[in-house]
Parts: sequence; structure tokens; C-alpha cells
Amino acid sequence: MRLGIIFAISLLLVVFISRPGYGVTYYIDPSNGNDSNNGTSQGTAWKTISKVNLSSLNPGDNVLFKRGEILRETLIVPSSGSSGKPITFGAYGSGNMPVISGFDLITGWSTSGNSYVKYDLGMEIEGIDKTVTVLLDDSIRLQYNPDKDNLSPGEYFHNSTDDDLYLRLPGDDDPSGHTIEAQIRHSSLESTYQDFITVEDIYFEGGVYGTYQWRGNDQWTIQDCRFRYIGSHAIKLEGEGGAGNTNNLIRRNDIRYIGGSGIDEYIKPFSIRIDGGSNNNTFEYNQSVDSEYGAVFQTDSDSNIFRYNWFECNGEKNFTLINSDSNEVYYNLFIHHGGNWDYILQLSNGSLNNRIYNNTLRATLDADADIGIWITGNSTGTHVKNNIIYSSARCLIVDSGSEVNAVLDHNCYYRSSPGALITWAGTDYTSEQFSSYQRASGQDVNSFPDDPEFIDTDKDDLNLSIGSPCINEGVYVGLTQNFEGNYIPQGSAPDIGAY
Repeated sequence: MRLGIIFAISLLLVVFISRPGYGVTYYIDPSNGNDSNNGTSQGTAWKTISKVNLSSLNPGDNVLFKRGEILRETLIVPSSGSSGKPITFGAYGSGNMPVISGFDLITGWSTSGNSYVKYDLGMEIEGIDKTVTVLLDDSIRLQYNPDKDNLSPGEYFHNSTDDDLYLRLPGDDDPSGHTIEAQIRHSSLESTYQDFITVEDIYFEGGVYGTYQWRGNDQWTIQDCRFRYIGSHAIKLEGEGGAGNTNNLIRRNDIRYIGGSGIDEYIKPFSIRIDGGSNNNTFEYNQSVDSEYGAVFQTDSDSNIFRYNWFECNGEKNFTLINSDSNEVYYNLFIHHGGNWDYILQLSNGSLNNRIYNNTLRATLDADADIGIWITGNSTGTHVKNNIIYSSARCLIVDSGSEVNAVLDHNCYYRSSPGALITWAGTDYTSEQFSSYQRASGQDVNSFPDDPEFIDTDKDDLNLSIGSPCINEGVYVGLTQNFEGNYIPQGSAPDIGAY
């Protein structure tokens, strides 16, 4: 009996020690911690992120930040995990998510005419010539004005020449009576050549980037995080020199208020930016709202999957693929508030063999240039099936050269104002000319130009009403789950659209 008990205990110990992810847990408490501690209990927590950055972590280790705290530093991932034993950065305790902030609190103001100035801000970020976000009382973004001598209430000025920050608050208030934060750091999290990392339950704010993967970061999971008031991109996967960022999973993140404060033109803020051979990544169940230029911008990257995301933006471009092949975009909801030659979804510059299935695209402005899907630049072999494109302008443009090997069918196109519905290889077709478009293109044989009959278009409830012409009118494309997680089909055939 005794030998049996000893064997059972030994077996449990082996299972416990060898379970995936098992390792040392380190705690960070900026209010009560001390970097001289061992960090391995809540009572002996470290104080700073700098201590983490200088530490050597092992596969399976956990680094947990105390909830309800703000850490005004950059987390630089120091080590890699291994398969089945990622290094996890997360949260402990109760209350709000821990905040890793690219902002610093700004005090010590002097008057300058009808404005206030903070001399020698301390902004030193390579390639950025001004702070790109100034936040008033935790929630109001001041707007950039390049003329420091003529600021209106709610505006600021800064450049790197003298590194002075000028601002004028609403009501011409004295900033010393408010909380003023300026983006100082390049990013909240940075990594180069680190693999098998999990980042979860952290609130990233401020900085030019929220999380910045630069070259060779593979097998990451970034999940259940929040991103707010980022100057450029909330999540950036930047490859260089043939070293992309691959096989990452980005899911269930809430991204809001990206850009919007005078960012340099070449940066163009998007919620998610992917480039340089960042291949085989999956983006799912994310919500992106209010990004200055759009939700997703991808260049020179292949075989990524975008599914079950809510992408809503006020910018010029909601979703862009440039020179990117074999990507899958399905069961996403796109809501676009742009205008003036904007588009919701674009494939360009030789983006080949992409699959666009079961998305709902809704443009809200009455602008003739608010395009639904635009396929251009010899982007051949595109499949577009089971999508709803609802716009006050053109729903679809397929330029000459991009129609090669395209397959379009079982789509619902609806233009809510008069004008061209579809442009195919340079020729415009209205809703009344849809059959002429079908004959000329040989496409969309089972598609139709009709109101999809959403539950409440004005309130962005884009579920289908009981009488919708899109119900049971899709075609099977190998997918088994819709935007809401329901198994499909629930009728004789899949419904058209994301719901």
C-alpha cells in the first residue's frame, strides 16, 4: 500500500512538473515591489519592467503585472520560450488590466502668449519628428497644429528641433489643473528574434506602436489585450532582411483610437500593420474601431488568415493587401465611415490567389467614391464568394488585368444611390445592367443586386432579417462557422454575408 501511494505521488509530480508552460512565475508591482527582491511571489515582487528586460527567462516562465497599476516603460522581450512552453506575459490580482504605457505625465508648464509650453520635453525617437499623441484627462486627444503661434483650443504643437511642447486647452484652461500625457516611448512592447511568447490581459496605451515585432518573431499569441491611443499601429509585424514574423496568433484584442494626432505622413496609422514576409499568421475575433487610416494594412506577406473580426474605421482604407498572396479573408464585418476615393477592401500590386468569403461590408457615407471591394494592379486569381457589399457607391471594381482567373459568385451587391454598381475591366454597370455585367464577365452567375435587408442598418445591426434574399443563397466553400460562432449551414445552404 505504501509503495502504491509513493508511486502515485511520484506520478503526479512528474505530470505537474512536465505540464506545458510550467516554470517560474515572476510578479511585478510598481507600487510595492523592489527590484532587489527575487520576484517569485506577490510579497517579493519586482518593481520595474527594466528588471524584466535585463533578466534571463526560461521556457514556461510567467511574468505577471499587477492589475490596477500603470507602468510607464517599454517591455523588451529578453528570451524565447519553446514549443509547448511559451514565456507568458500577463496579469495577476483583481481590478483593471495592468497598463503598459508609452505616455509620460507632463508637468512644469510655462505660459507662452495664450498657450502653455513645456520646455525640453525629452522626446527622442528615431525617425519621428514630433510626439504623435497628447492626451488630456485620460480620454481626449488634442489635435496637432503645425503653427505653434496660432493654436486654437484643443490643439498642440511639437517638433524635435527644440523639443518644446506647446498646447492650448479647451476653455483656455491651465494644464496644471489637468492630467496631460504625451507619447514619449517608441512602443509599449518590442521584440526581435524571440519565439514562443504569449501576451495576454494587458492594456497597452500611447507610444508610436503598441506591440512591435521587428524581425524573426515566431509562434506568438497576443490575446485578450486592449490597445488605446497608439500613435501609429497597435500591432506591428515588421519583417526585414528575409526575417518575417510567422505563425503568430492574434485574437480577441480590442483596438481603439489609433493615430489621429498629426502623425507623419509616411507612417499612416492602422490598427494592424504586417509586412516583410510576415507569413502564416492568424488574426481572429479582434475588434478595431476608430483607426485614422484603417484596420489592416499588409504588404509583401502571404498565407495569413483574417476571420471573425469586427473592423470599423473612419479612415481612407479599411483593409489593404499589397503584393500579398494566398491570404484568406472570411466571416469578417467591415463598417466603413470614410469617403473621397476610399475603399473598404483592396487587393493591389500583384496580390495573387486570395480568397474573400462570407464577409459583410457596409459603407455608411453618401460619397460616390466609397468603394466596396477594389481589385487592381494585376491581382489575379481572386475568389470572391458569399459576400454582402452594401454601399452608397460602387460595390465592386475589378480593373483590367486583375480579372484573370478571378472567380466571383453568390454575392449580394447593393448600391443605395444611383450610379455604377460594378466596374469590370473598365466598363461600368448599374444595378439595372447587372445581367449585362454577368454576360460580359462570365462572373456572378448566382449573385444579385438587391437590398440584403439588415435588421437595422443605421445602428450597424447587420444581422439578416427573416425575409432577407441572402438567406440560404450562398455556396459551400469549406467553412463551418460564421461570425457569431454558429455552425453552418443552418438551412439548405450557407447564408450570404458574415452572419
